[in-house]
Amino acid sequence: MWRCWSYDVRDCITLAGRHQSVDDDTHAGTGFEIPSGLVVELSRAKVKPGAEAEADRWMRMLNDRLDDCVATLDRERMAIEIVFRLREHDEDYLFWVTVRGEDGAGLDRDLPIDRDHMEQARRTKEPGWVEAEPQVLMLPEPVRQAVLSWALRAQ
Repeated sequence: MWRCWSYDVRDCITLAGRHQSVDDDTHAGTGFEIPSGLVVELSRAKVKPGAEAEADRWMRMLNDRLDDCVATLDRERMAIEIVFRLREHDEDYLFWVTVRGEDGAGLDRDLPIDRDHMEQARRTKEPGWVEAEPQVLMLPEPVRQAVLSWALRAQ
């Protein structure tokens, strides 16, 4: 199961290798495996030309409503979600870094924060995402245990 962050599912692309399972005995403790059921993503979206102020409003909305955003993380099985912004060569990009359980729920149009998030995305970013392929996941053992227990717990 995969989750689409786009406001339109037709914009989503699933790429092989987003998460991989390896024999834990082979790489146990090395930090090279991405445990089965865990999805680690780096997604990039280009801000529409002229929509930089909309991007500012979107990020301000997420920050101003941080408690609402955090309240959605449980049902999403989202252990980590970070948004970056990059302005380069007169273009503006948003990057989402997420670490979550693959059985987490997606955005829910019935929740005001999710609905506002999707609407703001529609106004701000070009459709779709560019997905990077994870190569290495390095977590110290206490953090690894916390991430896995949060993201992979039964619903």
